[in-house]
Amino acid sequence: MNLKCFSQKLSWQKLSWQKLSWQKLSWQNPIGPAALLGLVSTASYAGLYVLQDFHFEKARASLVNCWIWYFSYLLLIGAISVGYYFVVKNSFHGRFNSKNCKLLLIIFPVLFNLLFLFTTPLFSIDLFSYLAQGHISELGFNPYFFATKALPESAFRQEITALGWRPVHGVSPYGPLWVHFEGFLSNYAKSTKAEILTEKLIMIFLSFLTAFIIGKILERTRPQLKLCGTLLYLWNPAIILEIAGEGHCDAAFMFFIILAFLFILIDSPVLGCVSNTLSVLIKYLSLILLPLQLAYVIRCHQSKDRKIFALKSIFASLLCAGLIVACLSEKRTRFSRIGDDT
Repeated sequence: MNLKCFSQKLSWQKLSWQKLSWQKLSWQNPIGPAALLGLVSTASYAGLYVLQDFHFEKARASLVNCWIWYFSYLLLIGAISVGYYFVVKNSFHGRFNSKNCKLLLIIFPVLFNLLFLFTTPLFSIDLFSYLAQGHISELGFNPYFFATKALPESAFRQEITALGWRPVHGVSPYGPLWVHFEGFLSNYAKSTKAEILTEKLIMIFLSFLTAFIIGKILERTRPQLKLCGTLLYLWNPAIILEIAGEGHCDAAFMFFIILAFLFILIDSPVLGCVSNTLSVLIKYLSLILLPLQLAYVIRCHQSKDRKIFALKSIFASLLCAGLIVACLSEKRTRFSRIGDDT
């Protein structure tokens, strides 16, 4: 009896070692695990697409459907987060360093983003407010004086209201560069849906450019973390859902900030300050980084060059900001405060 138990234990240990060696062998060719993570994540994002684009209104019809919708959404988000964790973890440990594996792990985020390219925003109305501010610019009013909620009654207002916009926002809280962009889209887009699609497509493109710049920065600072850092951004569910799903302008904002870091790293502080100024002209939050950049320029250059580089950076930033603000003032000659008290 003891001999039989011993033989069973020995066979179980042999089986476990075979399983362990298979796992070790699978990482020698990581295409399989990478493809599996990508396919599971793609299926989860596709499920989110279905929930977001088709069944949300139906889910509101009853409390039971609403709970089912939210539970399904959380389940899919959980699956996406687990896949994201394993992708980052294994890339950090160098298990995805083959050329084909890297290409595969970059192709999947493209699919994730494209899935949400044709959806309407679900969790915020910011994208619709961008469209409303662009329409206000097209009408000849200044979005810094004309409240978004006071958008004149028109077929355009009815269309974005049907898509989910609510007239609650006041004047534009964004920088003049973004206001220019909103007006440009409104002038040249042939329809509201085309405007939404174009804005999302540009934000997705800038998001991938940001990932590329992150890779370049890590290539110079931490080469061993280049792939991990790039995938940490590209596979991030918050980035994908906020930019591709909701169409937020943070993609343009982040692009210029990360580009500023790259310029500083390659010893081009003037271009770095200009790039950061462009980010400020989109969202004012990055203004806190400009003094830090100037301090870095002053500290990292020789004493005789410090003042020159600092003055060049300040002058270039002010010139860039001045030109954009001047163009806005020249184009928008009708300053109306209609709707401020609405």
